[in-house]
Amino acid sequence: MHDNTKIIVTYYNNLWEPFLKFAELIGLKERTPIQNWLSHRDIKNILSVSGFDVYRESRKTLVPFNIPLVSWFFNRFLGQFATHKQAGLKQILVCETKQVGGARSGAG
Repeated sequence: MHDNTKIIVTYYNNLWEPFLKFAELIGLKERTPIQNWLSHRDIKNILSVSGFDVYRESRKTLVPFNIPLVSWFFNRFLGQFATHKQAGLKQILVCETKQVGGARSGAG
């Protein structure tokens, strides 16, 4: 790592855990090993104490399978509203090393 290191963290929203387990049970999703689920706040705190500033957050995918027009509407249109962003399956954090004085090193 160096002073301009950027890290992209992607993870599933823990609100989706019951749905993902059900999809595994009925064979719609490949089985995954048992995992520990960390909250969004926990991940941001771990990054912070590790010396990283989160400067971009994104939550995507309200409908994780293709239903013509329905998936597009939910994922592209409804997913943009703040009330629906909290429900997104995929969560993405983009962070970089903390800079002295709190200034970011460049355009992200």
